[in-house]
Amino acid sequence: MSWIGGIVGGTIGMVFGGPVGAVIGAGVGAGMGAAASELNAAPQWPTSPPPPEMAIDLRIGISDADGVFYFGMVLQQLPPDAMLSVFVLSNGDVLRTHSKLSDGEGYFMQSCSITNLEFNFYVPFAALENPYGPHEATLLLSVDTCSNDAWYNVGSRTYAISLPADRPWNAVHYLRPLIRFCMTVAHADGVVSTQEVQSIKHLFAQEFELHSWELPALRDAMKAGPSMDLDADIGEIFRRLPGCSVVDLVNLAAMVIHADGVVAPGEVDMLRRVLLALAIDEQHFPGILAELNMVESDHWAVLGLQRGASPAEIKQAYRSLMKQYHPDRVASMPIEFRELAHRKSVEIATAYEALCV
Repeated sequence: MSWIGGIVGGTIGMVFGGPVGAVIGAGVGAGMGAAASELNAAPQWPTSPPPPEMAIDLRIGISDADGVFYFGMVLQQLPPDAMLSVFVLSNGDVLRTHSKLSDGEGYFMQSCSITNLEFNFYVPFAALENPYGPHEATLLLSVDTCSNDAWYNVGSRTYAISLPADRPWNAVHYLRPLIRFCMTVAHADGVVSTQEVQSIKHLFAQEFELHSWELPALRDAMKAGPSMDLDADIGEIFRRLPGCSVVDLVNLAAMVIHADGVVAPGEVDMLRRVLLALAIDEQHFPGILAELNMVESDHWAVLGLQRGASPAEIKQAYRSLMKQYHPDRVASMPIEFRELAHRKSVEIATAYEALCV
């Protein structure tokens, strides 16, 4: 599995059972409705003898600073387990890429599933090692199927594309939409804890194998704050990381929320926003939240009161608890205690406001 799709099966690729697996087990194809333009087929093939030419309708979706998102449909019947492999060729040679995006031997290869004869993939041109400068190249789509534990080629299709000039590769810039997503979830309760920061840093440094010299750029990206457009960022994530599924993003959000051991009401609301952005039916929310252990706080229990306590008792409990967690009382304590006091204050204030309505 290439690095670009390595998000699946890793730390955030846990498999859910029950409601979560039933509801969000399939990935979301974001950005598929973008205005499209057909590509011109290039009748060339670098090997001999050539495999059968596939009937494929390939279109361009959205282009960005790092590459191009393609989507299309195979216009003929295929075995149910057929997979699509994507290569970029120049002068008959497959272009090399950075090791994180390679097939293991240094060559660029993008693999994706074919569902209901439809597929989509992203070609990060910025990651290709292009020694020729801007020029016409070839996009090779190869369809393969597995039989008796061996893969066989079903057919292929080539298309003429224009490669831009070679430019520096920036892994952190490429992952920025996913970083923003994590930080948006971390900000949901009003404070980003040390545990949340460390959890997010570990994810990107380890799972995406960032080099030590890339970590300062990661820290700067994490300081950018929450997303201004969650829907747009999620669409960008699915385009840049085709192997990422709905389950992966929901699981990632849950990982960030649980990082500090406290589930605040604002974090539960944020997870609901994520589920809505992923087009998950609201009737499934209770089951998903329960499966992820996202149970909203009992406001009475937060204030240490029995249900039905009087308004005067509620106010007295609120004032007493707020004094315990006042910033002045924890100012000299380590940052972890100050962050905990802040989260508790937010939770207490939320409970007080809810019970005084």
